[in-house]
Amino acid sequence: AEAGRAARVSRAGTKAGRVVRLIRLVRLVRLLKIAKKSTAYKGEGDGAAPGLDVDDDDPHEIEKESAVSKKLSEMTTRRVIVLVLVIMLALPFFQPTMWKDKMPTSAEYGINVLYRRFKDDMLKYQPWSNASAREVYLQSRQRRVYVDNFYAYIYYHNPFCDDLGDDDVPAENSSPQDNLAELFWVGAGGEWKQAPEFFLPGAQNVAQLNTRWNGQDWYYHQCNLTSNAVAMLGRPWNATDSCLSNIVRGVSLTKSGSNPMMCPEELRYQERCVVYPTQVTDQEWDDLFFVFVFDKRRGSQMEAWLNTTQTLFICFLLGFGAMTFTRDANKLVLTPIERMITKLNRIRNNPLEAMAIGDEEHHKEQVTANRNNRTA
Repeated sequence: AEAGRAARVSRAGTKAGRVVRLIRLVRLVRLLKIAKKSTAYKGEGDGAAPGLDVDDDDPHEIEKESAVSKKLSEMTTRRVIVLVLVIMLALPFFQPTMWKDKMPTSAEYGINVLYRRFKDDMLKYQPWSNASAREVYLQSRQRRVYVDNFYAYIYYHNPFCDDLGDDDVPAENSSPQDNLAELFWVGAGGEWKQAPEFFLPGAQNVAQLNTRWNGQDWYYHQCNLTSNAVAMLGRPWNATDSCLSNIVRGVSLTKSGSNPMMCPEELRYQERCVVYPTQVTDQEWDDLFFVFVFDKRRGSQMEAWLNTTQTLFICFLLGFGAMTFTRDANKLVLTPIERMITKLNRIRNNPLEAMAIGDEEHHKEQVTANRNNRTA
């Protein structure tokens, strides 16, 4: 649970870091604003034609942005950025999964069932002791149950649904195609060197397996296994591959597929998910353990696209929010004040300018009245 929470906090911090690295893009908003004002100033000396609508809040009367406006724009941009980052970092703490783990997955539950069945059978039959014990175990009901459970697990997490092109899956039914990870490697290890010999389910008829387990008429369509995958599950234990620094041996279901892989090391850490039994004591783990590895590349690719889209969206949100707040503050507060200060400076420099300013205001009122009369 603690490791899961740490991983979720780490992911939130990583996302925030990506946003921080792109915060400098928000500076482009300032450049865009200056460019727009510079373009507006080009037509300032043309003069307004008679009857031309004049906006009371015309920003062209301001020759340059004041220090107060610059400071307010910078503070608004900074606070919008901090607000969005705080929201991103705080949201995970309001999710239940931050404090409690999710419900166990089918992969975790299934490997516990397989492990307990196999370990109990090994202790009961000890099939490695002699040929008679071996034959009794292989013909026992417990062995058949173990093999059925093993193939049920494989089919439920079938990695070949996409490769086989099973387009006959009903739209309302689920299938392994709906999952972001697919099983590709199964293995075992431990101090018991004889027991793993019976770990794999053994050679089976492919057609019979697919007929029984593909779930064509079930609500969960499990697709077919390939003949190469079934052959890998029937290999002798001494012919399996040694992986994970020679700690475990196992087989890859996709070793002969369209995207062949032999060992889990061929996937990056974030592209694989390792599942192991948890209903086990320390001594049992030393004696024997199972390791199943899932290929998460499909989910990692989707996560990468979603993270990229999220980062771009946040950058857009930061820029749009800062620009909107700055524009409203300039339009409703700073621009009128600066216009008033400009007029006072004109009157201070030349008291006769008061008459010119009065004529300008009278002209604006006439234009506004004429415009209202035309619209009425």
